[in-house]
Amino acid sequence: GIDAGSNVISEVVHSYHVTGNPKYGLKVSLAADSSRIRKPGDTVNFEVSYTIENAGQEAVKIQAEVLKKEESGYTAGDRGWIIRGNDEITDATANPQRISVTIPNNEAPGTYRAVFRLGDKEAVYNLIVESSP
Repeated sequence: GIDAGSNVISEVVHSYHVTGNPKYGLKVSLAADSSRIRKPGDTVNFEVSYTIENAGQEAVKIQAEVLKKEESGYTAGDRGWIIRGNDEITDATANPQRISVTIPNNEAPGTYRAVFRLGDKEAVYNLIVESSP
């Protein structure tokens, strides 16, 4: 009522800036000038398409590695495969990225898996390395 006392309720306003969690999309296809069956020393080219939403201002990069198929599954290891073209993604970056994977000259014949990662997404492409003549 009128005689409630001299306590004044102050008004407080808070504002928040809310953004969604980052969302990623990733798709890998073999470039038209490449083949998935290669020999040591060859280069395989991939077209890697991506989508990024709510990632903020930090530059991100498509991570890539090559795994070897063993009896127990695919295993990682530094085999000397050279991966190029997976540059940091900025607003001006071309989409898709053309990523090249070069097979070391001394690589053993077998089945390998190129693994591409962006955020929480992963795309794979199997390769077969034949023996050199």
